[in-house]
Amino acid sequence: MLDSVLNGLKTADGKSVDAVMYIANFPPGSVSGRHSHPGWEFNYILKGAVTFEVVGQAPYTLKAGQGMYNQRGNIHTVRNASQTEPAQLVSVLVKDQGAPVAVSVP
Repeated sequence: MLDSVLNGLKTADGKSVDAVMYIANFPPGSVSGRHSHPGWEFNYILKGAVTFEVVGQAPYTLKAGQGMYNQRGNIHTVRNASQTEPAQLVSVLVKDQGAPVAVSVP
């Protein structure tokens, strides 16, 4: 669910971008679909622990209180690291104006 959108931002070269902030909830044992983001993603883990699986990189797990930056276009999945506890993160995505928040990747 999208919590807020900040419109009217511009890059140094004058290109319009949107900034979107949302909270993602991961029930125990859940995993996102394989996807990428058409922008720069900053995540902060609010509750539990999540494992990021980025194509071409070793998976890594972050716990509540930790954050990370996900490069534009990285193909990845996000997995709740626990089979019994929920996880939650807040994400800020700075993306091309009008682009979707995420793009599914087969």
